[in-house]
Parts: sequence; structure tokens; C-alpha cells
Amino acid sequence: MTNTVVNNVNAVNVTRTSAKKKFDVLTVIKALIYIQILNIYCVRAVVGAYIPYCTQLTGVAAIALMLYHMWTRHVKFSFLFTKPMMFWLVFIVYSVVCALGATNSLTSILDFVEKYAFIIIVCYICYYERDLSFPFQLAIVISFFCSVISFTNSGSLNDRNSLSDVTSTNEMGNIAMTGFVCILFYKPDKNILGNQIVRTVLMICYLIAVVLTASRQSLLLMMMAFVFRVFLCHRPADKRKAGGIKLSQVFFCLISVAIILIIVYKYFPVFYETKLYSRLAGTNTATDVSDNARLMLYKNGLALWKRHPYFGVGYNFVRNYIGYSHSTYIEILAGSGFIGFIFFFGAFVSLIANLIRRWSASPVGSVSRFNAKYMICLCGIIMVLAATRAVHYYIISMLLIAILFTYDSIIRSDDP
Repeated sequence: MTNTVVNNVNAVNVTRTSAKKKFDVLTVIKALIYIQILNIYCVRAVVGAYIPYCTQLTGVAAIALMLYHMWTRHVKFSFLFTKPMMFWLVFIVYSVVCALGATNSLTSILDFVEKYAFIIIVCYICYYERDLSFPFQLAIVISFFCSVISFTNSGSLNDRNSLSDVTSTNEMGNIAMTGFVCILFYKPDKNILGNQIVRTVLMICYLIAVVLTASRQSLLLMMMAFVFRVFLCHRPADKRKAGGIKLSQVFFCLISVAIILIIVYKYFPVFYETKLYSRLAGTNTATDVSDNARLMLYKNGLALWKRHPYFGVGYNFVRNYIGYSHSTYIEILAGSGFIGFIFFFGAFVSLIANLIRRWSASPVGSVSRFNAKYMICLCGIIMVLAATRAVHYYIISMLLIAILFTYDSIIRSDDP
């Protein structure tokens, strides 16, 4: 096994004797995943209609090819037997039982099963290659296309811009935020995405998209990831060695932020015309109404859970009672009850515990220590996002979760 630093968040890359063979089937599987997500987000926004049955056909084909690849390469299913993956598998089984008992319908939980299968496919690709490049590149590319499309759809700066009539402004903000976070954490040694100019252009595109969508949460999470990256994480191969926060780092960060703010204030007054500025400044009446409506949804969701504390009203059936809950925590509690909540979020508790253990056990300055830091930050982003968004309904959020679950699967397999 050859240990190679592929990028900031990758596990080690393994030299295989069958390296040339893996590009055949795996490349087709990757292409199917690209087509699937492009159909979900981009095709509808450009031509006005989805490719018929694209998600189902590409999903079934990808699973069939994955099983074929596993059989021909003699890969075992052990990569699935991690605590996070098993927690969610139990959650699915539990939700199926509850759905049959409470709603007599499996339609809603089947949607989650499709997303779980998506995570399994991504996990297998990365587990076999021992490399997390694929999901990071996928997120970066999809977010870029969505951002470009949103630019063409933009109207007045005083409006919130969405990707399409089926992709809300907040979801488009989350897509751009996902691309920003991934390009911030992913830096290959030999790839166009490793070019600093290309990376800067992409980050600017994502930032502009977030401004146009006026998503405050997406902007907050982008800032959170940027500060975490600047102050706590540097590549082990970089000239800056591991250690505590250096005064020069703090000074450089503060000066950079000050320069950016001065430039925006003096030369980009158009920013003050955007909906994002009015939402941040609290001068927008519609924002106050929206915030109050969210608080009411949270209260109604908690009240619904108190009436059905253990088993809930059924996965994705909360909408039949109070509409959209606007929170993963509330949605899971009210929909699947306290028991389902334990299964669903038990995956993240197990994941965080393993990441902390990995962080503390790794030598200072090692690749594994830096990777664990990045994953903890990414997990924190998901947890914050889940507070005000039902992230488990969106494939772009599942892509971030797939990165976390995949990394966990790889490092567990490496442990003795």
C-alpha cells in the first residue's frame, strides 16, 4: 500500500494491480451519478422538464453495475457495515414498519431509500479507490453549473433568485454553499481544480450565487468554513507546519477581511441594493414575516411530536398536518418519533465520536489529523444546516453526508 496525500480531505490512495480495469465500470457508474444530479438540478432549469424516469433508471443501472463490479473484483460488503450506515439502515426498516402501520403507504420512505442507495454507490466508489475525490469533484461541478444557470435566471437585485420553479432560493443557496465548502477543503496536487486561479474564480461564482439567492444561512456557513480553514487547518505538505494558531495567521486574516469590506463599501455599493443586504440588516418586512412563520412551524412540529412521541405520524407525513416543518430535527421527531430520531441522528453521533477519536489519536501534523478536522467541520455544517432546513429531502445535502459516511467507512477499514 502506497500512502499518498491526494488532497486535504482524502484518505490514502492505494496502488492496485488492477488500476486500469477500475476505470471501465466505475467510470460508467460515475457518469450515471452525474447524469442523475444534472437532471435533478440543471436539466429542468434549462429546458423546463426532467428527463423521464432518469433518477430511477440511472439509480438501478448504477446499483447493478456496482454489484457487477463487486463480484468481478471480489469486493466484500464490509464497507457498508459501519455504525452510521447501519443506524440509517435500521431507521429505514423502522420507518417501513411505521408507514405500514400508520399510513399504509411506502411512497415517502422509498424516496429516502433512493437517497440511501445514492450514498451507498458513492461510498463504494470511494472505498474501492481509497480516495474521496469523486464526491468532492461532483459537488464542485454541479454547484458551478447551478450557479451559472442562476446568473442567467437573475432579475432585479431586489429579488431572491432561485434555480428553477422546483428549486427554492434557499436550496440554490445551499447548492452554492456546498460548492464553496468543497472547493475550500479539496485541493488535488495534479488537477485543474488545484490551480489557485481556477479555485478563486469558482469561489467567487459560488459567493455571487449566494448573494443572488439572499440565503443568510448559506452565507453564514460559508464564512464558518472559511474561518475554520484559515485558522485551524493547513495542508501538512505546506510550508506552514502544524501547530497552534500563529499571530501572523490572525493578522493576515483580519487584514484580508478588512480589505474586502473596504472594497465592497467603496466600490460595490450595488450590494446594498440586494435582497441579502436587506435581510441581513433587518430592513425587509417579508423576512420578518418569514422568520415568524418558521418559528410557528417549529412550535407546531413540536406540538405534533408531543401528540405522537414514540412512533411519530410517518416519515414525510408531517406535511399532512402542519406543512413543511423547515427543520430536520423537528421533521424527524414529528415524523418518526423519538425512536426514529435516535436511529437517524445516532449515525451522526457515532460519526462525530469516531472523528474525535481519530483526531486525538493522530500525531500532530499528520494527514489523518487534518482530515479529521475537515470532516468535523463538515459535520458541523450539516448539523447547523439541519436546524433550519429539512436537509434529508435534498440530494445536494445527501452528497455532503455521503462524503462524511464514506470517509468514516474508509478510516474504519484502515483501523487494525
